[in-house]
Amino acid sequence: MFSPRFFTTIKHYDQKNFFSDHTAGVIAGIVALTFGLLMAVFLFVRRVSETTDIEVLSSQVEDERSHISDDEETLGIPDGVEVFQIKGPFFFGIANKFKEAEKQSGQKPKIRIIRMRRVPFIDSTGLKNLKNFIRRSRNQSIIVLISGLQAKPREALEKEGIIKMLGNENVCSNIELALERAIQLLEKALTPR
Repeated sequence: MFSPRFFTTIKHYDQKNFFSDHTAGVIAGIVALTFGLLMAVFLFVRRVSETTDIEVLSSQVEDERSHISDDEETLGIPDGVEVFQIKGPFFFGIANKFKEAEKQSGQKPKIRIIRMRRVPFIDSTGLKNLKNFIRRSRNQSIIVLISGLQAKPREALEKEGIIKMLGNENVCSNIELALERAIQLLEKALTPR
């Protein structure tokens, strides 16, 4: 099993080699652990990016009860209104999806509704992307409304100043109220002064 040479090697093993070999082993372990963590982060971001979806709707949108029952009702979206429906966490992994969705939208709308009822959380990069999206829309004279905010994302938007930027009247608790607000704004824009 062990040759006599093995025992003579152990007997003559000095401390210098012992520490250098163990140091190399510790460094190799650290490198392997770091690689493993980086792979885990990469796979996590990829997985969340795959599960998060952004749709641009311009004719119909499902009502608030559609996820509760099988009786899915659709609500008509008025002309000049576009709904960006976000499903899943809104963070750095989906920044490109948001820009792609913006590019796929058809004609320039007068109003954009960002529907966030299925967004459980938003990180600082998501907040930055949202703020930039609102600024780009405003630069094009497009009014932005937000609907269906959950507690945590609402808190984050308040801290970032996004709700103040939009105005409380343009942050609606559900899509029905957001569509009503959009109709009011469209009628106001059509009314001669």
